[in-house]
Amino acid sequence: MFSSLIRKPLFLVSLIAATAIAFLMIGGAIGFALSSDRILMRLFEMKADYDASRDADVVQTEKETALSRIRFTKVRVGDFSGGGGALVEVDGRLIFTTPKGKLGVLDARSNDFALSYGGPDIPMNVEEMDASDYAKSPLFTRRFVRALGFLTAAKGDGRYDLYASHHAFNGSCIDFKISKIEVIATATAIEFANADWQTVYTAVPCIAYKTSDNLFQGEEAGGAMVQIAPGRLLVTIGDHGIDGDKPGEIKVSMDPTSHLGKVIEIDLATGDAEIYASGLRNPQGMIASRDGRVWLTEHGPQGGDEINIVKRDANYGWPEVTLGSDYADPGRQLARRPWPFNPVQGRHDGFEKPVFSFVPSPAISPLTEIDGNEFPLWKDDLLVGSLRSQTLFRLRRNDDRILYAEPIEVRERIRDLITMEDGRIAMLTDSARIQIISNGDEAGEPAPISLSGLEGAPKEKSRISADASNVEIGEITYELRCASCHSLSGEPLPGPPLNGVVRRDIASVEGYPYSDALTNMSGRWSKKRLREFINDVDATAPGTTMQHLPEGHEYSRAVVDYLATVK
Repeated sequence: MFSSLIRKPLFLVSLIAATAIAFLMIGGAIGFALSSDRILMRLFEMKADYDASRDADVVQTEKETALSRIRFTKVRVGDFSGGGGALVEVDGRLIFTTPKGKLGVLDARSNDFALSYGGPDIPMNVEEMDASDYAKSPLFTRRFVRALGFLTAAKGDGRYDLYASHHAFNGSCIDFKISKIEVIATATAIEFANADWQTVYTAVPCIAYKTSDNLFQGEEAGGAMVQIAPGRLLVTIGDHGIDGDKPGEIKVSMDPTSHLGKVIEIDLATGDAEIYASGLRNPQGMIASRDGRVWLTEHGPQGGDEINIVKRDANYGWPEVTLGSDYADPGRQLARRPWPFNPVQGRHDGFEKPVFSFVPSPAISPLTEIDGNEFPLWKDDLLVGSLRSQTLFRLRRNDDRILYAEPIEVRERIRDLITMEDGRIAMLTDSARIQIISNGDEAGEPAPISLSGLEGAPKEKSRISADASNVEIGEITYELRCASCHSLSGEPLPGPPLNGVVRRDIASVEGYPYSDALTNMSGRWSKKRLREFINDVDATAPGTTMQHLPEGHEYSRAVVDYLATVK
């Protein structure tokens, strides 16, 4: 367990010392303190877990929850990151897509897991996008163009229609589409009946590039699908950041001529589409539960993450109302500001109210319903994934009420989440892993899991070629890891803008609410100081909320070299 720690003793000592100091400082500030042995033990566990999850293809861990002991089986399924992707089950096999539409299958029917890739890519026009002028702009974030959701419809005799929601580059704009392909489940493989995807639906309008901030905000895309009746499909579509908060923008979620910010009902036989519900920002998850209710997760602004029950013709209020607030105001010393359109901040008056809301917002993503086969004590509960907090939330419900939410730490950003046919839970994470959750209450050690086929997985982490420069590597790493919180245009996002950061005075963006540690630092950001900060935020500026680069020291130099080129 500790072999990898022994290989890096100096790194571990410095990590423990710096983090222990940070823990003790935080503990004193909020009125509690942990014993030093508990801190050290927790640090060893965290470091060991990190090394195992980074180095091993299969990792098994267990965790106690309020009603069940659960077992995580984490399986590496490729080399991709950056958000996006989807997961669905067909006859015990897990079909998934990478963010850019490459299809893979994980056979999890026995302890000998088998991974394979193949089938036609989802038609996203990625190559044309990468060759375009838009892709060369520092304001265009490639990872925001992504595959979004999966749904299957059984046709009999092992045949299924596989539906994918996704973006597709269209030159002067980007389409939100649903495409389908037929798959065949045999005893030994998942096969594709035809070589091409068929377009089922294209949202109106094609999404034009913005004139400020990110040119395309595809991270606010939605893309969840459910079948509510034979031949009738619902799909969620986010507002793609077009919320009326910038000069000249319309409020697309309230616009009856636009499908953005809506739940859309599609007649699969005719292709006709109509608005089913409106007033949504970024509805990343949706399911039809066994009692007939349609549940939806709404990824809102700060404090505005919601659980909703979808009703025909209902309006959920965005962007007119939200329980949350806006992000930092560049003209004020505030971590957040009132949402400009809401007449009563923190209220949801005049529109359909959520069933439940999360405070603070964990950045909720997909959800699923527990059938009770694997977890009898969780029967009929909902599980909700999250991105920022890297946590599952088990929601105990009573009809259309949520009684409580139990957090279950996962430590990975949860991109998709399903209940398998045998009752186990499967998650696709932004770390290119599928995690399978099973009941850990059985006696004895878990049976070992093997994995084959990983060597055939495509590398989709970036566009980096073998002879790429350090700046090119840094540009891609920034795009994958930093762009959702830091702009290069001077626009404030959750984090301060980073254009011109090298040789800029520390904590000098006017009005941005820096941590006390950063505010009290003097001098300018040199490349060396920036690398030190990225490599160990807690030691450099305790109390700063910026997340570490998962890759650590390996890519920090490249990111800083890239930022030094951005004026």
